[in-house]
Amino acid sequence: METPLILKNSHQPTEYDITLNVDHEKSNFKGSVTVLLVKSRDATVSDGDDFEFWVNASELVLLSAAFDAQTSQFKAKVSYDKEKGLAKLVVENGKELYNQESLSLEIGFIGKINTIKTFQDVTKGLFRTNYLGERSNKATNYILATHCQTSYARNIFPCIDEPASKAKITLTIETNSRFKVLANTSPESKQVDEERELQIIKFKQSPPITPSIFGFVIGDLDFIETSVELSQGKIPVRFYSAIGNISGSAYALDVASKALPFIESVLVREYPLDKLDFIALPFLSDGAMENFGLITIQSGHILVQSLANKKVTQTIRQLVVHELIHHWIGNNVSFDEWSHLWLNEAFATWFAKYILYKLDLDASDKDVWISQVDEEIEAVFEEDASLKACTVMNNSTKSIKSTFDAFQIPAYQKGIQFLRMFANTFEGTFDDHLDKFTATLAKFIQDNDFRSIKPIEIWKAFNNESKIDFLAFAHSWLRVAGFPIVSVSLNDEGNVIVEQNRFLEFSTPQLENLENTPYHVPLAIRINDGSVVNTILTDRRMTLENIKSTEFVVLNVNRTGFYRVSYEDLSVIENIVNNFSKLSSADLIGIINFIALVKFSEKLIDSPVLDFKVLRIALTNLESVENSYKLYASRESYNAFSEWVVKMNAKLFNKLQWNIDYETLNSHELETRALILSIGINTAEVGKLCDTLFKKLLHGPSRFRSREIPGATVSHIFAGSAPDIQHAAISSIGFTRDPALVKRVLNFVTTNIESNLIETALVGLQFNNEMNKKALWHWFTLHYDQWALKSCRAGSKISADMRKTLKGITVIILAGMTTDEDKKAIKEFVNDKLSKLPDHELKETVKLVEDSQIEKIKISSSADELSTFL
Repeated sequence: METPLILKNSHQPTEYDITLNVDHEKSNFKGSVTVLLVKSRDATVSDGDDFEFWVNASELVLLSAAFDAQTSQFKAKVSYDKEKGLAKLVVENGKELYNQESLSLEIGFIGKINTIKTFQDVTKGLFRTNYLGERSNKATNYILATHCQTSYARNIFPCIDEPASKAKITLTIETNSRFKVLANTSPESKQVDEERELQIIKFKQSPPITPSIFGFVIGDLDFIETSVELSQGKIPVRFYSAIGNISGSAYALDVASKALPFIESVLVREYPLDKLDFIALPFLSDGAMENFGLITIQSGHILVQSLANKKVTQTIRQLVVHELIHHWIGNNVSFDEWSHLWLNEAFATWFAKYILYKLDLDASDKDVWISQVDEEIEAVFEEDASLKACTVMNNSTKSIKSTFDAFQIPAYQKGIQFLRMFANTFEGTFDDHLDKFTATLAKFIQDNDFRSIKPIEIWKAFNNESKIDFLAFAHSWLRVAGFPIVSVSLNDEGNVIVEQNRFLEFSTPQLENLENTPYHVPLAIRINDGSVVNTILTDRRMTLENIKSTEFVVLNVNRTGFYRVSYEDLSVIENIVNNFSKLSSADLIGIINFIALVKFSEKLIDSPVLDFKVLRIALTNLESVENSYKLYASRESYNAFSEWVVKMNAKLFNKLQWNIDYETLNSHELETRALILSIGINTAEVGKLCDTLFKKLLHGPSRFRSREIPGATVSHIFAGSAPDIQHAAISSIGFTRDPALVKRVLNFVTTNIESNLIETALVGLQFNNEMNKKALWHWFTLHYDQWALKSCRAGSKISADMRKTLKGITVIILAGMTTDEDKKAIKEFVNDKLSKLPDHELKETVKLVEDSQIEKIKISSSADELSTFL
């Protein structure tokens, strides 16, 4: 691994004074930089007679370089290591410079302006794009902008382009006088030469920042602004965009103006600049960048003309607040290595949710933890349940040149869950109210103002304020792969026993011969008086001596811990059910036992006030269980469960009003209602309602059409010309019970076998599997040889497409073959085809189907027990 320049050089920069001459019509720009250097305590001095100093410089030509020491100047020779983006400056016979406490380095250089025309072009260093003027059809308007993260500042000026290196930056720009010019800080002075159409703007010196958050923007821009009252007084907050687009930024500006002072008050550290600018750029490879005081965002992520789509506005709120939070964690207090980027981004994402939850700009922000304890945590569980799961602190030594190289998505996603768990464990109440946590965080920021730190320094700060060993806690979750499942049972004396093991999908650590290292698990036990007991499970097994089984309500309150819970004892489940009223929505979502799912579903449906956040998840899980039972359980068990589901669904259907204005409903209720209709589609009441709703969608009144689907779009959908609309139509045609229509669907697929995704027409036939299985198998075996041979022609695109289609058809057909008789037929079929046909990936496809069935088979193993219970 390359030695960082902060360790390689004898002196480190504390200030940069940069001057740039940028002509928007040229492919290069000119510049100079004066760097104030101070002697490093960790300096490594060369043994030779020469003075050597390294700077990062990529796609730059260094025209001159000289060191000033007191009254003497020492010219340096320049050589390059272009592959590593380095320039070596050597002062011959200048070894006395190593002893100087301070030096000044002056460099003249030429840099490259990158032209960006498509989203495939990488925005790095200084880049330029042009766009159509308002009054002409010519692309005569320009925007020039910078992107420096992770290591593109070196494309703009020679510097120590490393996250551990912080320095104050002063910037002066000379450019065309027609342009607006923005930088990290406010302008200090401005000179305009009208005759030459030039302007020279000098900006105020920045606080100490890493080169990665340095930035400026030049161009034909519109803006809107407001002023915000902060602890330092009023400051302007502006939003810039290409001319003609500025109206789309009004919502984001409103969010920023409300969030900025609130974040400042929560973190008790004033925003350190006297302005804040947002710029919507036509192109930005990273999507958004938190340059200090100059946040750049790709326009498609931030500009919005209508506020009708609640998911879009929620995404904008989260994005704006995420970038603002970086000004405290990421910009002010930053991390000293790019390997910690996961923590930088995970913190901003998680804390943005907390800020929006507290700020309450929109009702949906109050439900922010529901999505985190449902879809988000389950996605991370799925990733981390694999044998291939990595630790969060994955010490990769690969070369990092871009955010893409440094950013590890699994670590980021698990990091969000870890931070919520860490904060709630520190707080001790496990309810996402984090006053104690934010106070400790605020003190940490004050104590480390404008420092580059290591993550362990954060864990130490919280460790010093708690009886819990948070250093060991963090190590447990960040240095050990995977996550645990905690089982809850009763011993013979009636005591509650908790035991943890690493969770693996379809296996165990013992079977895989894996080290089953215990995690530091925050049990967060709710007892029946409403209080929460905060106990850390660090061993394999623990007896809860001080909690009676009758007092125990639920483990992992509000699903704040990153682990699964399995309730093994029926009496424990009964006790949880009896304390239903004491459980939060997040508690209910976290319960994963099938019998508990049935019990809680009954309780949810019988509740006077329906909790649609939980109902949506309960119905989704019930539907999933029913589908698994349908394929892999006995007919008696499946029928018993299916009848119960239909009965519960009918009860819920009749409890709701359906002749209402659906636009007044939130997304949780809309999705719940859709599930009710899906589950009950074969009942007369639901079928009649669906017919009525569909007619109203087609013919009005208008309130039955979403604002997001104007009339022209509705017409387009039913015209069915676009490929994605055609695919949607094709995948729907198999949902029939009519044998004649089944035959026509199969003939349709046969006739159009070369059409893209034609196999999706078979999906609906599997929903009536018992009725259609024989016809499907006969059709499949009749045509298989012909299709397989057609898929084996080397070098043919038609053959390659046929191979994909055949694989899709095979997966769909075999997925419905689940009985012992079916498996015997599959085995005979596979052996026959492997013996007489060329290799066409049949064996791999069969393995794919078998792997996909493991989870459903596991689910169906509960069918007989549940059937008896029902």
